[in-house]
Amino acid sequence: MLKLSGLTLSADIVMIKRNERDSLQKYIPALQLTGIGFYIALCIGGGAYAGWKLGHGNKGILLAGLVIGMILAGLGAYRLIKPFLRKTGQGE
Repeated sequence: MLKLSGLTLSADIVMIKRNERDSLQKYIPALQLTGIGFYIALCIGGGAYAGWKLGHGNKGILLAGLVIGMILAGLGAYRLIKPFLRKTGQGE
């Protein structure tokens, strides 16, 4: 046991914290992929919303905003997924 300014730290507590940290490591890729999904949804939805607001009912501008949002979502998703592809050996 180690005593520091009234606090007691034992090896058992340190091991428990290390085990908790290790068990949370498996959730990191899932949370990163969830973030990518939110990014895609926001890009497409934001592009459609911007086209709707800027076009005032003009379907051409709405469609242009939607296409721009889809392009941004695709490019951003590729950049965010690239590290996963490198880990599996399928990336550049």
